[in-house]
Amino acid sequence: MYITQQKEQFSLAYVLAVAAQAGMNHTTPVVDDESVDIILMTKGLVGCSYTQAQIKIQIKCTENCHFRDNFLHYPLPVKNYHDLREASLNPQLLVVVCIPDSVEDWLKQNVRRLAMYRCAYWYSLKNLPDTDNTTSITVKIPTSNLFTTTFLIEAMRNTANGCDL
Repeated sequence: MYITQQKEQFSLAYVLAVAAQAGMNHTTPVVDDESVDIILMTKGLVGCSYTQAQIKIQIKCTENCHFRDNFLHYPLPVKNYHDLREASLNPQLLVVVCIPDSVEDWLKQNVRRLAMYRCAYWYSLKNLPDTDNTTSITVKIPTSNLFTTTFLIEAMRNTANGCDL
């Protein structure tokens, strides 16, 4: 397997692990032509305007995480940038999974635990300005935007109440 495929599989497993802990289901588009790798969904939301919610996610994985001024600076392909900026009924998020340089350090396990290294960050590109760039555009993701179970549950509740993420 190519390293790019390993990264893709690892980052998908990361997102699915967070979603599983949050009690959410998922589906994957047959064709990824809209910059959506996975759709997370939940139902049975109590105290919200709607009892069901969905979030579309584009997942990226990199060992080249550049942090500066409390932001992760990530070079996103322009096609993904344009797709994720578009107005959508369901929120669309970019999730960047940061990993160690060496594949051997991505995951550690023993009889007591399974640990995935390092972490993931989420970002909504909704309403960002257009760009004249032709290949990539660097997005600045706040380091406070950790992709966690707590975030995901709250994001679904916000979505079910018609709020932006």
